[in-house]
Amino acid sequence: MPPLAATKYLRAQSQEQVTAEEYSAAVSSLTTAGVRTTHDLLLQPDLLPGIPHSRTLHTLRQLVAAHHAAPGTTAFSQLTVSPVAPLSTTIPALDDLLHGGVGFGAVTEVLGAAGCGRTRMATLLAMQLVRSHPSALVYYVHSDAMPLSRLHGSREQLERVLAVECRTMDRLLSFLYGLAAEAADPAPQDDAPRLVVVDNVRDLAVAELQRTGD
Repeated sequence: MPPLAATKYLRAQSQEQVTAEEYSAAVSSLTTAGVRTTHDLLLQPDLLPGIPHSRTLHTLRQLVAAHHAAPGTTAFSQLTVSPVAPLSTTIPALDDLLHGGVGFGAVTEVLGAAGCGRTRMATLLAMQLVRSHPSALVYYVHSDAMPLSRLHGSREQLERVLAVECRTMDRLLSFLYGLAAEAADPAPQDDAPRLVVVDNVRDLAVAELQRTGD
């Protein structure tokens, strides 16, 4: 994630509300206090009270929040936004519990102790999607080694499983924000199903907490 001073949209959108001098002074104070990215600005509000330029800081936080906010939708639009049927886990009893399988347009979290089969489930779902839908794409986000030995399919299917290495929480959030921006403005006639697998977010979260001391 780029530093605050290099975040182009924030500088551009703030010009109508704060002066260039106010912007530069606020960013400098934030950086000195340890608030170096837009991620920090949103998620570390405890650092803000002691920083001057409170009006400018409030404006910058509002702009960052608005930039990353998901557009509002109705319950009906949520039901009709995707005609893609749930993705089967290939385990009938689990599909019954999930009302047909893993649904699109939602987050499904797989929890369990180490060695219980979370990665196996992730790779199974990834390959199930590319086998079921000839134009589907899977973004397989990993923080360690990619589990290549567990991905079984043809060359054409494996080429639609995109490996995304994210070794920090900032890298993961940057990737997800970018993906969300693309989804909000899809290419014409691009209705191919997408699946994002994050394996695993716990290690990144623990590393981030250890780094920040929170």
